[in-house]
Amino acid sequence: MKKVLEQQPEHVMVELCQALDVVPFRVNEINFITEYCNVMQPLACALDILQGETTKCFIGYLLPTIVSLETTKP
Repeated sequence: MKKVLEQQPEHVMVELCQALDVVPFRVNEINFITEYCNVMQPLACALDILQGETTKCFIGYLLPTIVSLETTKP
């Protein structure tokens, strides 16, 4: 979803939607995707840590990651 929002300028997204023969996003849909990305960002980072994509992951990472996720406000 984040990659969809990064398609700037806007005409690139419109051209892409036309090429795929789909209806372009409306303003309220773009606003929803923006809010969705803002809310889900902390969860996505926590999952990256726990899946060991950034470094090796050990059991000691679990509790601090969950606590950090609970205290993070979008």
